[in-house]
Amino acid sequence: MKDPRYKKISKKLKGRKITWADKISEAMKGNQNAKGAKRSKQWIEDHIKSNTGRIVSEATKRKLSKINQGNWIGKKNPQWKGGVSHYNEKIRELIESLFEYKLWRSEVFRRDRWTCQTCQIKGLKLNAHHIKRVITIIKEYNLKTKKDILKCKELWKLDNGVTLCEDCHKLVHKKI
Repeated sequence: MKDPRYKKISKKLKGRKITWADKISEAMKGNQNAKGAKRSKQWIEDHIKSNTGRIVSEATKRKLSKINQGNWIGKKNPQWKGGVSHYNEKIRELIESLFEYKLWRSEVFRRDRWTCQTCQIKGLKLNAHHIKRVITIIKEYNLKTKKDILKCKELWKLDNGVTLCEDCHKLVHKKI
């Protein structure tokens, strides 16, 4: 005796031979766990996709949040470097916002004739690269304020700059 579900499948296939995949597809319809199954709006609102790609309910998300609360903050974070990165980012932002930096940058470009010194390509997407790293200069001269930065001659030396295209600049930083 034939299963009544076969009639439903055969109507859709219009005379085509019923395959194993067709049977599985029909059996999985309405199953919440089936790949590609349609979910109700309420189910979607109750669940979210976690960063691992798994679907997690709001309640599970709250539990995990409570467990991890405070475990990854500051010194407890495995990527903690003593609070250095935040400070260095602020100093770099300050330097890049200064008129002196923009002047230094344009002088480096002018000296190098707007040409990448590695691949010799002229272009619009150029970067002025500090040969001696900015972080090294900051640590060496203990730069903490805007006045300190403006007074530091090492930071603004043209000999410490080179013009690089974006691709060559990325390669230089990968080597470091």
